[in-house]
Amino acid sequence: RTHTWRWRERRPTSGARQQMEDGFGMEGLGFPTETSAAQWELELTARDIYAGAVRRGGGGITEMGDGLSDKSENTILEDAGRGWEGTAALLRRDAHAAYLHKSLRVLSAGHVVLDASRAWLCYWIVHSLALLDRHVAEDVASDIVQFLSLCQHPDGGFGGGPGQMPHLAPTYAALCCLAEIATPAALVRP
Repeated sequence: RTHTWRWRERRPTSGARQQMEDGFGMEGLGFPTETSAAQWELELTARDIYAGAVRRGGGGITEMGDGLSDKSENTILEDAGRGWEGTAALLRRDAHAAYLHKSLRVLSAGHVVLDASRAWLCYWIVHSLALLDRHVAEDVASDIVQFLSLCQHPDGGFGGGPGQMPHLAPTYAALCCLAEIATPAALVRP
């Protein structure tokens, strides 16, 4: 079954009006596409959820996989089925960490289009693990440092991948990744 997206005008809510005034999330809406409209709807929903959590005191995040029983997980998931407005956000910490650890070694074929962003992928994954309070194994950290050294240009800076031209964006990502790893090999220029 094919879904046809139809752009519809939406009268902005007070929150959306504030977003229009501060400019966040409005880029590209002068030329709506299916994806920009879907992104805007998602941003509005996410902002509503966040604002609700803040009003409730920010206690709306429940972490899964860190000692939570299956019964508790099922209760949370049942509550989530009633609508997002009063539901706690669900963070499946162990599942996220497992996916990130796997991604440090193997990415799916769909990631081939991100070849020029490999330094960024390293940073995003390593930093995500740090945010989850998970550590990168020493041998994996060594492999990341070695990979990023292949992205480093002899005249300075980093490219998005080995043999690519260096520029500021992947240099920033590579340096942030190396700083996050913080092993002696990561912090010394070869």
